[in-house]
This record gives sequence, C-alpha cells and structure tokens, in this order.
Amino acid sequence: MTEHNETTTTLNTLIATLIDSVEGYQKSAGDVDNQRYAEMFNARARERQQAITTLQAAVAQCGRQP
Repeated sequence: MTEHNETTTTLNTLIATLIDSVEGYQKSAGDVDNQRYAEMFNARARERQQAITTLQAAVAQCGRQP
C-alpha cells in the first residue's frame, strides 16, 4: 500500500507539473505574433495534455484520486 501511495504521489506531482506546462505553452502561443511558433506551442500543449490524461488514468487504476 505504501508503494501505491508513493507512486500516486509522484504521478500526481508530475500531473501538476504538466498542467502548469500546458498553461505555459498555451499562454506562449497566445503571446507570439509568429503563427509558426504559436502552432508549435499549441502542439506541445496538446502533447502534455495527452500525457496528463494517461497519468490520470494510471493514478485512478491505483485506486487514488488524480
């Protein structure tokens, strides 16, 4: 049980970090005038969001709240 607690704590910390990065990339996309960079930032935000979804599912499988 302790291992699951440590694992889910680590995963939830990573989820929080990824959420911050999604918000940062989205803000950056909105702040640049260059459409190419905006698209790049939005692509990174989508990648991070997919990782969040995957990690949240892993936490839920451990019976914890993501």
